[in-house]
Amino acid sequence: MSKPLRYTVTIALIIVSCGLTYVINEYIHHHIEKTTNNTLATIEENNSSQSSIYSLNTSGGFKFIKPIDATDLKHESPSLNGLKAKLNAYIERLKKAHKLINASVYVRYYGHGMQMSLNPQETYSPGSMLKVVNLLIYLKLSEKEPGLLDKKIVYQTPEYPIPVQTFNTSQIEAGKEYTIRDLLKYMIVYSDNRATCWLVANLDSKVYFKMMEDLKIPLPSNTNYVMTASQYSVLFKLLYSSSYLSNGNSEFALRLLNQSDFKNGLVRDLPGNVQVAHKFGEAGGKHQHQLHESGLIYMNYAPYLITIMTKGYAIDDLPPVISTISKMVYDDLSRIEE
Repeated sequence: MSKPLRYTVTIALIIVSCGLTYVINEYIHHHIEKTTNNTLATIEENNSSQSSIYSLNTSGGFKFIKPIDATDLKHESPSLNGLKAKLNAYIERLKKAHKLINASVYVRYYGHGMQMSLNPQETYSPGSMLKVVNLLIYLKLSEKEPGLLDKKIVYQTPEYPIPVQTFNTSQIEAGKEYTIRDLLKYMIVYSDNRATCWLVANLDSKVYFKMMEDLKIPLPSNTNYVMTASQYSVLFKLLYSSSYLSNGNSEFALRLLNQSDFKNGLVRDLPGNVQVAHKFGEAGGKHQHQLHESGLIYMNYAPYLITIMTKGYAIDDLPPVISTISKMVYDDLSRIEE
C-alpha cells in the first residue's frame, strides 16, 4: 500500500474507531470514503457474528474471565420474554415522546445460558466502542512480540483533525512519552481520542482488517461503518471466554474496561458493589445522535453481557435511556435467582 493511501486509510480507521462527528467536514469525509472504498473493495464483508465455536481448557485464578467451551446460542430464551416486552414498551414510550428514535438491546446471561435481542436488525455507528478492537489487536500482537506494551512512543499532534466527543476526561499531551500500555489505558479508561489516533497511526491497517475477519465482525468498507448490537457483543464474548487472547491478556483487558470512568450509562443505577467491565461509544451529527454501551455485569450469581445501542435527537437524552434499560435488565435477572 502506498504511503498516501495508507495515510488515508489510517485516518478512516481513526474516524471509525473514535466516531465521526461534525467537526470533520464533508470534504474530508468524502475524500476518505472514496479512497477507502477503492482500497477495501476486495475485502469480503462477513456479517455473521454467531457462527464461531471456541474450545478451551478451564483454568482458575482470574477475576473477570471464565475460559470455557463456548458455543453461541442460536435461539432466544422464553424466560426472557417478559423482560423483552417491558423493554420494548419503554422504548416505544420514549419514541412517542420524541425522546428516542430507536434502540436495540442484546443480553446474554451466562448463569442460565439465556439470551435475548430486541430490535436485532437495527444498525448503528459504534464509534468509540471500536476502541476495544484496537485493544484486542495490540494485546494479540504483544503475545507474539514480548515487551511491545512497554515500548515508548512520543505523542505528536497529527496533521489531520482528531474527532471530538461529548464525554471525555483525561487526554495525553503533545511532546510527552508514553508506553503502549499507557496509551491503551488512556484509550479505554478515559476514551481518549488522542491516544486512539496515535495507536492506530502506529498500526498496520492490514493487521486491523485481518483481525476483523478473524473475529467475523463486519469489515469497514467506508467511514459510514455500522453494526448491530449482537455483532458488537462478540468482542465481549471473546474477552469473557478468553477465546482470542491468552488468559492473562483477556483478564488485563477486562480489568482496564472495569476502570472505565464513564458512569452515566450502564453503571449509573446499579448497586455500587457490582463490578462492570464496559465501554461506551457515541456517533452522529446535527440531526441525529447516537450513544451506545456494552459490558459485562458481574452479579453475585453469574455475569451477564449487555449491549445497548441508541439513536436520538439530543445527546443528553440518551444516557438516561441506557441507565434505565440497564437497571431493568439487572432487576429482572436478579429476580430469576431469588
